Amino acid sequence: MYNTSPIKWIRNRRLDKAKELLTNTSLSVTDICFSTGFENVAHFSKVFKDRFGFPPSELKKGSGLK
Repeated sequence: MYNTSPIKWIRNRRLDKAKELLTNTSLSVTDICFSTGFENVAHFSKVFKDRFGFPPSELKKGSGLK
C-alpha cells in the first residue's frame, strides 16, 4: 500500500518528526534523536542524511535556534 516495508515507513515518519523538531524547537540533536525513538546518535545522523541529503546538525544550524 505504501510501496515500502513497515520498518522503513515507520523510520521515515520518525525522521519527518525529527526534522520538524529540529526546525521548530531549541532541542539539541541528541535530545531529538532519543525523543523520536532512535537509540544511537550516529545511526540517527546517518539515516537522517540518507533521507534528506544533509546531516541533522546542519539543519539545526540553519534554523537559527540553539
